[in-house]
Amino acid sequence: RVGDTVKKGDLLVSGISETSDGTKFTRSLGEIYAETTREYKLSKSFKQKIISPTGESKQKRVLEFFTLRIPLYFGKETKNYISELQQKNCTLFSKTLPIRIYTREFKFVNEHTLTYNKDTLKKQLEKELKQKIEEDKIKSYKTLKTEFAETVDGISLMALISAEENIAVSEKL
Repeated sequence: RVGDTVKKGDLLVSGISETSDGTKFTRSLGEIYAETTREYKLSKSFKQKIISPTGESKQKRVLEFFTLRIPLYFGKETKNYISELQQKNCTLFSKTLPIRIYTREFKFVNEHTLTYNKDTLKKQLEKELKQKIEEDKIKSYKTLKTEFAETVDGISLMALISAEENIAVSEKL
């Protein structure tokens, strides 16, 4: 009933009904709106590592024949990079052969460190809080409390919100 307190795991809507013909099992689609309170804790460092692509990339391939791996390149990468690996199997007449070609693409990046001040970090944390609330699919909420605290290497944010949200979870019987 409206105003009742519930806890996680309580059964609120059921697809089981008793009729004069016996028990009937149907699919139940319920929406249960509740006033909830959530606490979010976020933190950011004054110094943040920024990775930006250079636009330069390189591919290296390895041939695998049964369990033998044969590199089809020379050298080792010494620059900073992000890599992606792709595998292609060799087939003959719809049969997969024990031969593969691995291709690793190296996308080179620059790494540098930016130092932020307190006000900038607070704005970043507030923006991140809004994103987290959106990710949790909360449409209507009221901020009850926000508290910023300085840590050894940055700023932390604790926010307490009150929200009205659908808490229904569908489960199969």
